[in-house]
Amino acid sequence: MTGDDIHALKKALVSDAEVRERFQADPDAVLREYGLSDVDGLPGEPDGDFDPRSWLINN
Repeated sequence: MTGDDIHALKKALVSDAEVRERFQADPDAVLREYGLSDVDGLPGEPDGDFDPRSWLINN
């Protein structure tokens, strides 16, 4: 489930320096690793395009 994937990535970015460094160097590669490269939306989010990078920065 997409919502679980992004929350798992958020947790990894907070707790794992290696994931954080890889995300800063190549965010698209890390997003693909977590299954978040082509996300249309999350449960509880408005329909439409969803930018996981913006969500991670703002949440």
